[in-house]
Amino acid sequence: MVAVLALAAGASCAGAEAAAGASPAGAKKSATKGLTMDRLLVRVALDSTGEPYLEAEKELVAAGPRVGDVVRAEAARGGPLERAVAAMLLGWERDGKTWGGCLERMDAMEAKMKPTAIGTPLPANVAEVLFRDFGPTCVPLLAVRLLKQIAAWPSWKTFAAIFYLERAADPAALEPLVRLLWTVTDDEVRGSVVDALRALPGDDVRARVKEELARLETASASLRAVTAPSKPK
Repeated sequence: MVAVLALAAGASCAGAEAAAGASPAGAKKSATKGLTMDRLLVRVALDSTGEPYLEAEKELVAAGPRVGDVVRAEAARGGPLERAVAAMLLGWERDGKTWGGCLERMDAMEAKMKPTAIGTPLPANVAEVLFRDFGPTCVPLLAVRLLKQIAAWPSWKTFAAIFYLERAADPAALEPLVRLLWTVTDDEVRGSVVDALRALPGDDVRARVKEELARLETASASLRAVTAPSKPK
């Protein structure tokens, strides 16, 4: 689906160029259509997980500054998580070389350990190497990738990312980690996410967590109302 959207966006831009030579009205109509395709692609990135997300991220990063305003506009319509994902997408322009190096380092450590008896890297070691070599720069990337890809990631990579986020203690990880608590089912992963959240500094972080607690309590009260005995009519 993402590839189709990307092709449609490209076709719209080409149509806009052709229309520019024909008439101002035609050019405006084609440009508007192209913008709509860009917005759809951004929505896929903000709303999806797994392979569709990765494809959308790749297309948006390749598009570069051209789609920056669209990413910002769509994020402004959403909540804190959408803004965090958008900030990461926009961050590729500034930190892309470092982020690419981070992902390559994780792949290299996996390849090195694959032939051994252990078979996979030790998550704590991976986290320490990433923080030593990249500092907290990769927090936006790994926080969003963790949330978006956790279902497809092997266990070592999931825990390596969480341990790195805990080590970095950067508030940029807040929203993805909070959402992860709503979706993760593994108790060990959930406990590690809690540890990473506890490591984040600042009163704003505590206030945000309290908001989520209030949301959870409201949802729990609603569920209890559903299961309560019906009153006689």
